[in-house]
Amino acid sequence: MLDRVVSYVWFAAQALTVCLVVLLALVSRSYAESEDLSVAQDNKSLVSNVGSRPSLTTDTQQRTTLRLPVPDPNAPAKPTLETVLHVANESYDQVREEITDYTCVLVRRERVDGRLGPHEFAYAKVRNRRVHNGEIITPFSIYLKFLKPKDVAGREVLYVEGANDNEMLVRRGGIRMS
Repeated sequence: MLDRVVSYVWFAAQALTVCLVVLLALVSRSYAESEDLSVAQDNKSLVSNVGSRPSLTTDTQQRTTLRLPVPDPNAPAKPTLETVLHVANESYDQVREEITDYTCVLVRRERVDGRLGPHEFAYAKVRNRRVHNGEIITPFSIYLKFLKPKDVAGREVLYVEGANDNEMLVRRGGIRMS
């Protein structure tokens, strides 16, 4: 059971990092390639009222600024795996340099022996490694506290790079701890 938790935490941390990197890459790319587009709010072809409700604005001169991505004419129609990996690696390097830590709520659902289990929720804190002059100032570390369901609630997992023989500390939690 402990090996399964350790492998899950490591996989979850890596998956979270990759997802964050790809998300940041896509967001930064779309903002970098966007331009402002002014659209009149009363133009029914671009902005329409919901249902039959009347418009809340009466000023016909009021405008809304939208940011829409502009496609690069030199870019291939569909990104190749090589392009996606290149963007992900660049974004990963940027995250490692600029983001020192982050928190999130992980949600997972596991299928074991063909049976889909319940959703599990865990509060996660990730601290990236910081190096100055070749010396590690802050080691890479992950903290997880499981929130739901009851059988895992209260379980805590801590990993600190270079500490505890590079092994995770796990406090079981759940119904046993009640």
